[in-house]
Amino acid sequence: QRRVTWGHNQAINRTSRKMTSADGVVRLPHLQNLIKRDKDAYKEEFLMQYRHFQSNLEIFRLKPSAESKHFAELVMFLSHVSVKYPEEMTTFPRLLIDLLEQHYSALNPTIRQTLVNALILLRNRNQVEPVTLLPLFFKLFRCSDKELRKMVFSHIVQDIKRLNKKHKNQAVNRQLQNFMFEMLEDKHAKAAKKSLDVMIELYKKQIWNDAKTVNVISTACLSKDTKLMVTGINFFLGAYDAVEGEDSDDEGTGSVALKEIIGAKKTKARQNRMKRELSKEKKKQRRKTTEPNTNFAAIDVLNDPQGFAEKMFGKLKSTTEKFEVRLTMMSLISRLINRHKLFLLNFYPYLQKYMQPHQLHVTQILAFFAQACHDLIPPKELQPMIKSIADNFISERCPAEVISVGINTVREVCARAPLVMDDTLLQDLAQYKTFKNKSVVMASRGLINLFREINPALLTRKDRGRQDGEAKTLEYGKVAVPEGVEGIELLQDEMMHDVDAYSDDDEEGEEGAEDGDDESMEGWEEVSEDEQVDLDTIDFENLKADNEAPDSDEEDEEDDEEEDGEEGEEKQTGSKSLEQEQTKSVVSSVRLDAERILGPEDFRRIRILKYKKALEKTNGGRGLKRSREDAEIDIDSDDLENDSDDDNAVNRDFVDVRDIESHKARQRADLETRLASVMEGRQGREKFGGRKKNKGGGTTNEEKKKSKPLMMIRQSLKVRSKAKQSIKDKVTNLKAHIKKLKNKISSTGKQARK
Repeated sequence: QRRVTWGHNQAINRTSRKMTSADGVVRLPHLQNLIKRDKDAYKEEFLMQYRHFQSNLEIFRLKPSAESKHFAELVMFLSHVSVKYPEEMTTFPRLLIDLLEQHYSALNPTIRQTLVNALILLRNRNQVEPVTLLPLFFKLFRCSDKELRKMVFSHIVQDIKRLNKKHKNQAVNRQLQNFMFEMLEDKHAKAAKKSLDVMIELYKKQIWNDAKTVNVISTACLSKDTKLMVTGINFFLGAYDAVEGEDSDDEGTGSVALKEIIGAKKTKARQNRMKRELSKEKKKQRRKTTEPNTNFAAIDVLNDPQGFAEKMFGKLKSTTEKFEVRLTMMSLISRLINRHKLFLLNFYPYLQKYMQPHQLHVTQILAFFAQACHDLIPPKELQPMIKSIADNFISERCPAEVISVGINTVREVCARAPLVMDDTLLQDLAQYKTFKNKSVVMASRGLINLFREINPALLTRKDRGRQDGEAKTLEYGKVAVPEGVEGIELLQDEMMHDVDAYSDDDEEGEEGAEDGDDESMEGWEEVSEDEQVDLDTIDFENLKADNEAPDSDEEDEEDDEEEDGEEGEEKQTGSKSLEQEQTKSVVSSVRLDAERILGPEDFRRIRILKYKKALEKTNGGRGLKRSREDAEIDIDSDDLENDSDDDNAVNRDFVDVRDIESHKARQRADLETRLASVMEGRQGREKFGGRKKNKGGGTTNEEKKKSKPLMMIRQSLKVRSKAKQSIKDKVTNLKAHIKKLKNKISSTGKQARK
């Protein structure tokens, strides 16, 4: 027993010697390793280190700007082992949070980074509530430490994403959103900017994509700080783009995990683990496909778009920012007006003062003006701007590029508000279709094609082209309410055409069947439904008397059989045509979408028919030259299948500057550029003529023919064919020989002159 006790004491002494260094200081990493193995055996050592930390903390508070390496090691040691002693470490996170809240600006950068790392570690182990920790991290954005701000930013985004991974944690989200709303009004510009970046990042990752988040971000657009305002405006301007899904870190996690699982060896444990990971990945993909897609453009969920647009316009008129910043504000206001059909009539005269050909970024301003137009704005409010564009951009004294920009702008405005155009101005602009510049001709033809669709009555007769039916009259404020599915009449027409084809096939089949059944049907008369007799109305006595009549009547009946057969055929064809007309009238009178539910194949067919109709219109009404099957192969493409009305509506709201800018012809490159391209093409290529090698082995057959004696080649086919040539062939060959000699002489003369 003494020997066992002595051995145990020796082991403890060896462990204590390992834990302490040469100067008697405890080695914290080694103690941390031992506590993770057996926490009960080293609880006293842990408590001793915790008391040591508390005493050092009191000393550190006296001078927080001092650098203390030992204090930082104690903090990291306790944060790592705190999970083993949860009861004893309940107050530890609170001590670190209080220290950072009180002295975060005065702390040494190394100590501050250590404290933040410790709190992140505790939060990852759920030892700290997010509502307690995240407000502190938002305050740390005020520190002038770029690396710290970057680390805190990434942790906040990942932590909120983890909180909302399985389901939306509305309670925590509501508290954090309220706190962020306060942070956006913070006096410290960097803290407010970082808070806004967090909200935008969470919106892009579809974590906080509700209306409250969008409206909180909208307050940043009215901020006095320029960076904050521009960030908020760019968020709304970019909200029409496809909203990002999961972030790039999560993409391909399944494949990465499988690569890690497979490894070098394929053991049973690894294969089982691979199966589990595969099942998890399948469940995740299934969950993604079944979740409803609730992504909306951020600009659509604003609470008060009219008030927001008025505030933005008031800020635009009074701002003294750079012109580029004012352009972003104009873009947002124009997008708001078009998207929500707002009335901001003072915005158009404000843009009018910038509509000059010499103005910087004039094409963007014209795009904003066209984007801010919609059909509910009174035409009288837009006509002065149209007249200003016509006077300043579309005239003979202006360059061709300026004229094309002006006509394109008028076209984009008329596409959104057709009533602003009158026949006089339109006919003047249509005359530019014979202009000498290609870009102007393209712009003028685009305007003519637009009014061919919306209001051809304003065009001259020769510019109207082919019209499908009567032109619709335009009225201010009139809303075209769809009666059903757009393009359903095309599908109905196709069905009527199929009914005609089917009936023609039936007639051909019935004619063949009638030829074979004539013999079996002799003596029978075909009676229509109208001629069928009711048995209750028959007078049998008179019928009996008729049957007892003399046989002379039978001869008369035999004489009339041929005439009855012809009348029967006429009745039969008349009844068939009547049935076809009734079928057509039923199909045309009742809308197809009111009778049954259309399926995906019907909508696909409607899109194809619309596309074919557009092709026929561009082809001059002559229709497609290819067969129906070949045309449908090209029509049924991925772009046509994926086309949606929502995407088209979004694209109509946005006016691209490239739609207004003129068509620029490709200019001829100068000599230096052409030589550079030539030399670039020669790189990596063998030298011209370098592939020819010095031939050995004597002379060729062609060279030997020249030195052969005449008697050897006299009987050859070539010589005999020359002797048999006609005079015409000889003259032709002689002329070719003379021409070749002249070319040879001229080339030698040039070389001599050089």
